[in-house]
Amino acid sequence: MAMTDKHLLPSSLFIGNIPQYSSEKDEPYSHIQRPSILYNYKNGHSSSEHAGAQFNILYDEGEDNGEQTSGCLFELTPPTTIPIQRVSSEDDFNFYGKRKRAKFIGPYLFGDVIGQGSYAKVKECLDRRSLCRRAVKIMQRRRLRKTPHGEKMAATEIRLLKKLNHPNVIKLYDFIRNDEKQKLYLFIDLCVVSLQEMLDSDEHERQTKAFPIWQAHRYFVQLIDGIEYLHSKFIIHNDIKPGNLLITIEHQLKITDFGTAEQLDMFSVDDTINRSQGTPAFQCPEIANGEDTYSGFSIDIWSCGVTLYNLVTGTLPFEADNIYLLFQTIGKGVYTIPDDTEPHLTSLLHGLLHIDKRQRFTVEQIKQHEWFRRRPPRTFDFLPFPQLALNRFQSCTMQDYLIELHRTSTLSNDNNHIEEETIKIPNNPVAFFNSSYDNQPMNRQPNGRTALNCSCSRTLSGDNIPSIKSRSRHPPKICVLS
Repeated sequence: MAMTDKHLLPSSLFIGNIPQYSSEKDEPYSHIQRPSILYNYKNGHSSSEHAGAQFNILYDEGEDNGEQTSGCLFELTPPTTIPIQRVSSEDDFNFYGKRKRAKFIGPYLFGDVIGQGSYAKVKECLDRRSLCRRAVKIMQRRRLRKTPHGEKMAATEIRLLKKLNHPNVIKLYDFIRNDEKQKLYLFIDLCVVSLQEMLDSDEHERQTKAFPIWQAHRYFVQLIDGIEYLHSKFIIHNDIKPGNLLITIEHQLKITDFGTAEQLDMFSVDDTINRSQGTPAFQCPEIANGEDTYSGFSIDIWSCGVTLYNLVTGTLPFEADNIYLLFQTIGKGVYTIPDDTEPHLTSLLHGLLHIDKRQRFTVEQIKQHEWFRRRPPRTFDFLPFPQLALNRFQSCTMQDYLIELHRTSTLSNDNNHIEEETIKIPNNPVAFFNSSYDNQPMNRQPNGRTALNCSCSRTLSGDNIPSIKSRSRHPPKICVLS
């Protein structure tokens, strides 16, 4: 059917039974936005329902005999003009960028997450009293309940760390409990890396890493010193392995993770224990063979022997595809020492990994051994810290929070007038914390605040708060516990 321009009707004419509204006053639902033609086509709806608001139908007048023909043209109405508003880049950054807010728990300023575990995560923090960087281990009771023996392991770790004070044992500086959020905060030493991270092979090199003899000797001497201190306190660690041995920036070894540790009664006859929850690859033969009771001190000595073997060779003495075959291999006590190992080190490894616990070396015998007493000569070989861990330690994660906390900004309006706002102090504290190391009670002030709720006590005191110049669109930040 041929159609020319002279046969087209004006665009204001509308066909069908749907009424044509000439003005907004006549159309009762003109303010409601109707779906588009493409939307109706994709969803299977009839386009005639909303045809009056979206398009006009044009047809041939000469061939129209009272029936609607299929030869129609659609004249789409032009889209509505949408104004575009110019937004400054600074406002766009403040709108989309997430601003870091300083968070204080007691006297500690929290940083970013530096580690993650099954039931806890580790963050970096800063002690405002000494300006020393610490690590805080955050435990959630919700996750502890889901972990087998999680609450018991957390209670054991806190109880033992309160009693320990040794250069080669991780130190607990403070412990805070938040009953409202059901969280536990353990403030401990900040270390760079663990021995396991230093031993992990690089994917690009495709080779196993091992410590040089002089470096492994230095770490092993510190490990034995820490084990001797723990045994003097009747504490059995039960899980000595490179993953639980942290190294500080001064290359000082720290024994950590006392969740599986067990403390003997000081009046007990011997070091006999009935359970062990350590890593399978570092378990002793008596555990692998399924004995009922074990010698607690011998378990730690065996784990130290497996750790030393791993440090000097880069591999484990006992390996298998599954835990059943692994325990069979450990129960036989058969392992191989590389031929290039020096005789004194071979003798020490045989004494540490003896299958009979009665003939296994004690701490006194280890300290009297020739390899332990003789310091190997230092060579040019050195296994450094992983670059990723070193960069993580060298970059202080609290820097952005300190800048956000102490910065003062000014904003000039059209009249070159600087607006000043007064900081509003909350009347009620958000959370109440109890610390086992703080014997002083939190003094309630008349306005309802507590003096020890935040590290910035001067900021929270209402008498000496000066007005801070800040942007009108960003209220000033104050240090409150959340």
